[in-house]
Amino acid sequence: KELGKQLKKIGMLVIQDQVWNRVTMNRSAHKSTRYYVDEFHLLLKEEQTAAYSVEIWKRFRKWGGIPTGITQNIKDLLSSREI
Repeated sequence: KELGKQLKKIGMLVIQDQVWNRVTMNRSAHKSTRYYVDEFHLLLKEEQTAAYSVEIWKRFRKWGGIPTGITQNIKDLLSSREI
């Protein structure tokens, strides 16, 4: 919340990477991982976070992840070039 714009991007990528690490660990343990992202459209605003979000989202289900994006702003979500 209090991070600058550049640090916020890095923070989002770090968090998603940590979630991905958890998905891979849980897969080894034959567990599924539920992943809820509130205000999902915010991940798609910046090119770098959008590209990584879309890439990792596609892999989640294959690896036993159950991703769920939550947003009140469907217009912004659908206007992303990554979707």
